[in-house]
Amino acid sequence: MTSLSTRGGLLNRDSTSNQSLGRSTRVLAVASAGGHFIQLLRLRPAWHGHDVTYVSTNPGYRALIAPSRLFVVRDASRWNGLGLLLQAIQVLFILLRVRPHVVVSTGAAPGYFALRLAKLFGARTIWVDSIANVEELSLSGRRVGPYADLWLTQWPHLAAPGGPRFAGAVMDSSSVPRIAGSAIAHGALDRHALDPRSPEPGIELPSPAAPGTSA
Repeated sequence: MTSLSTRGGLLNRDSTSNQSLGRSTRVLAVASAGGHFIQLLRLRPAWHGHDVTYVSTNPGYRALIAPSRLFVVRDASRWNGLGLLLQAIQVLFILLRVRPHVVVSTGAAPGYFALRLAKLFGARTIWVDSIANVEELSLSGRRVGPYADLWLTQWPHLAAPGGPRFAGAVMDSSSVPRIAGSAIAHGALDRHALDPRSPEPGIELPSPAAPGTSA
């Protein structure tokens, strides 16, 4: 079992123990309504066979993810400071209730709070920046990077040596769910696993392509 990074939180020994005993990992999948949630659903193969709970801002998604649970948080933007504070508190209470081993998000604000707060509990974190952010990373994506154990962009020209890395797009590729799924299953989320030269099986990523070139 690959040791997990301690940056931003304690080692998730509970998750490692669960996997060694053959128990499912608790996954918290978080995304705002709309395109963020659609992209999150494209990652579902990554947590197949695990205990997944969803968080979003639209209660209508319960029918899409049944029989999994869905917690609903208030919607808020960066121009609504009080709304963001209340959203962060809601996310905190969800984390306390679910106690996830891994938190996965495609954005935006609810995912940012979930990843930041999850590190306090020793959870491992995965951030896939939205494909809508073509010219630059999202504000949440830029700020959450230091707290994401696996930090991915869906555009090759936005990849950087220190992260995020490019591994394809969730809408037209199976590589992102495969990489995220391997990370969830095997706990290989340390920064070394993001290096294309890393020997870690299933986590090797393509080298970032230069702007204007195909990946």
